[in-house]
Amino acid sequence: MGCKNGDTIGDAQMSADPVLRVHYPPPLNSPTSVSNEVTFTKAYTRIIDFIKKPSTIPYLCVGIFFYLLTYFQDVRSGDWQAVFHDQVVSGNFTGPVAYAVWKYTNWSSRFVVEFFGYFMTEHLLIWRIITIALAVLMVHSIRKCFGFIEFWQMSLVAIFFCLFIPSAIYSSAGIYAMVINYLWTSSLLLYALSGIRTSIYSTLAKTETTRIKISKMILYLLSLIFACNSEQMSVLAFMIFFLFNLVWFIKIKAKQFNLYIVLGLVISLLGIMNVLICPGNVHRRFAEIASNFPAYANISIFSKVNLGFLYICKHFLFDSDLVYLAIISVLLILSIRISISTNKKVVLFLLNFVPLIMSKYFYNTSDFFRPQISQMLGQMQDQFIPNTSFSNPKTLMPHIFFLFLIFCFVASIFLLYGFTFRTLFILYIAFSGFIATFLVSFSPSIYASDVRIFFPLYITLLCVLCYLSVDLVKNCKAHKLAKLNSRHCISSVV
Repeated sequence: MGCKNGDTIGDAQMSADPVLRVHYPPPLNSPTSVSNEVTFTKAYTRIIDFIKKPSTIPYLCVGIFFYLLTYFQDVRSGDWQAVFHDQVVSGNFTGPVAYAVWKYTNWSSRFVVEFFGYFMTEHLLIWRIITIALAVLMVHSIRKCFGFIEFWQMSLVAIFFCLFIPSAIYSSAGIYAMVINYLWTSSLLLYALSGIRTSIYSTLAKTETTRIKISKMILYLLSLIFACNSEQMSVLAFMIFFLFNLVWFIKIKAKQFNLYIVLGLVISLLGIMNVLICPGNVHRRFAEIASNFPAYANISIFSKVNLGFLYICKHFLFDSDLVYLAIISVLLILSIRISISTNKKVVLFLLNFVPLIMSKYFYNTSDFFRPQISQMLGQMQDQFIPNTSFSNPKTLMPHIFFLFLIFCFVASIFLLYGFTFRTLFILYIAFSGFIATFLVSFSPSIYASDVRIFFPLYITLLCVLCYLSVDLVKNCKAHKLAKLNSRHCISSVV
């Protein structure tokens, strides 16, 4: 093999042998470096253009809010220390998989959640970034679920989300565990539910531009799998997907097949089955009964239902009923602004004005019921059955008052929208959150879980509040436009 002029034998061998050949970086003005520079410039420009969009402002506000929330609250408290960090330090487990398997066989069916809980213990910066991203994703998913596209609609969702996610829920078991168990799962569930709207349009339209991409469907399904690893979220997902499968079958009559909503129903059902067959849940049940609630094994179904109802009643009367108060306030304004008959307006106004003045911020009706509910729930702590009797009207007063609040809400929605799918949809969303919360009463862990079990109900009520508020603003805008048009007509005639 010959050598070129000025080359050594080693240089010739290296130039001939592809293994030994040295790959020098391209010169600054080469086509490769220019293309890399153009790609970077395009990406940078897209990011800047995205940030400059007005629609980005609500997302940025939510991100900043959750950054401050996770920054100023003590992350290294509660279950972070007692449940996760101590196990990491102890060295009893080889890694997050071993820990998640141990938890699944001894305590909880949340295999995926426990895996991330263990892994993120030593990676709090990653945990904080994911939390901020999923908080923004939740706002984006609520917007997509209801088709909100205007700036003011997105701003309303962001404002309500930051205002009405109660701090008590985050402080219940420490912000670290609460965020992974509830914020992450609910955010990914809402993202998966937002895919229902996309899948319906793509199935009905059957065009290339509207067809849902396989990659996006996989992302929706993976999010749903993570969300359904939580007991309450799997129930909530099952109820929503069941509704849309039912509506799809009735409306389309199986002429077209929607793969996504069928898979969503199957995954949520598998999530519920996972809760029922998990050996860890059986062990936890016996442990909770022995340590917290020995009388639970012997109380009747009626007493368990009563306990769940009283816990929800107590939470709304004493702890944090701001979301419900915001809903009835919006309904109260709608009763004045909406174009319906005078009789309906009066009834709608009273249905929301009476609960408003009976809340703890006005007449403070909760003080009237507080001793009775506290006594009944206190007996739970002392391992007795709540003393609710039909022969004693005083013990039924909290139930009657809470049922009255539910009746006012249901009647108001029917008066506003009539017997339509919109009415059924709003009530079904609220009912799904109530059921997902109420089912915890059939577990002895209701005593230890306390207010954290209300997160699914808060999320569903938040969605209802956003929907009604957007409808209110639309109604006000239409009313203002009609007024301007009438003035213009009068002035043109004159």
